Amino acid sequence: MKFSNMKISNQINVWLALIYIGIVVIAIGSLIAMEGLWSNTKDLYDHPFTVRSAAGEMKADILSIQRNMLQLSVEANQTETESLVSGIDSLDADATRQLTVLEELYLGPKADLVTLSDTMAQWKTIRTETIRLLRTGDLAEVQKRVSLDGVGGVQAAKALHNIAVIDKFAKNKALAFYTQAEKDKKTHEMQIGILSFAILLGMIAAGVIMRKGIIPPLKTLTEATEKMQHGEMETRVTYKADNEIGILAKSFNTMAENIQTEMLHKGNIAEVSTTMLSQDDLHPFCQELLNELLEKT
Repeated sequence: MKFSNMKISNQINVWLALIYIGIVVIAIGSLIAMEGLWSNTKDLYDHPFTVRSAAGEMKADILSIQRNMLQLSVEANQTETESLVSGIDSLDADATRQLTVLEELYLGPKADLVTLSDTMAQWKTIRTETIRLLRTGDLAEVQKRVSLDGVGGVQAAKALHNIAVIDKFAKNKALAFYTQAEKDKKTHEMQIGILSFAILLGMIAAGVIMRKGIIPPLKTLTEATEKMQHGEMETRVTYKADNEIGILAKSFNTMAENIQTEMLHKGNIAEVSTTMLSQDDLHPFCQELLNELLEKT
């Protein structure tokens, strides 16, 4: 069945259904975009943000441990010495917790975490030996070990380097997440824009098609009606379709045919009546003429 032959109500329903489908597609696209945005945000928080935060905390712990180790080499008060050692143990425990966070969330090479873990374990062994030497009174060896170029200082520098590698990867990962999020944003905006434009075109097309399918036939019917009012009884509507206007046009033609037939019938009756009336008037004339002829003869 041709679209133009469909009932007008059905045509309207078809266009409305298409518009509704477009709106649903846009809504689904928006939900997908929101889900993607949430996923990028979550990944950004779970990896770069949390990893860099843990790496920063661990770096602060390492620097604080190294500072306390330097203070141990010059601290003469036993109470302060024990306080510094206790502080070092607390800082080491916090560094271990941050390392656990990195092991759970770090998306980079696992070798980075293995290297950092080994470096921290070796440094702890070095610190333990340094503290033992401190308690035996070997301050010269302690100062040598905790200096920047000593075994403890070098190991602390290695740990800081390992953390810098992890932090750099997390920073680059954050940039990658941002770049991807920006790309997804542009893609979703383009998709929604295209769908919105398609719906707009559909609405315009629906208006044009509906206008073309309704206004011209109605105009034709109006003109035909006016012609009949002016006596042009042979007027007919040529529009043909299976929709409501087509049925109306067919009914108009049937009505016009009936009216024309009835008027022709009435015209024939009037003509016969006139003829009969003329014959009735002729009888008296003929009778009088006959009488005159009889008198003459």
